Amino acid sequence: MRSRCDPEYGCPLLPAWWSTRADGDNWDELAGWVDTLRLSTSLNDKHVVAECWPAHRGVVEELAALHTAWKQTVITDAQTRKAGTAAYTARFERWLWPCLERITSPRYTMADCLRRAHRPDPVPIDLPTDRSLFPPGLTRRRD
Repeated sequence: MRSRCDPEYGCPLLPAWWSTRADGDNWDELAGWVDTLRLSTSLNDKHVVAECWPAHRGVVEELAALHTAWKQTVITDAQTRKAGTAAYTARFERWLWPCLERITSPRYTMADCLRRAHRPDPVPIDLPTDRSLFPPGLTRRRD
């Protein structure tokens, strides 16, 4: 088997969910940011992020992505030496509100936690994709 690592550039990063590659400091940073979002941005009852959000993997991934977008926007805004650039303002319309709409909708079980006590995510059915249903004649790249 051939190595995929380039001697000059090293090994490529492989895609992975934020929750599986984050360490304790990453989780703590995200929790602090989410708490600030939850407690100091005057969210109405419809957009409340339940305190049990870390138990909902899809919500974790959404909030981690939102946090990353927020950091990039704030850094870019600070680099312009102005307050309130168009990108800084647009982050609400482009990222914040759509994300809050998704994570508080019935798409995620966390929406039920807001109305009742914490409800764990359902245990996924551990069946892999049936690859025999792929279109006939496909070939795969091999190392």
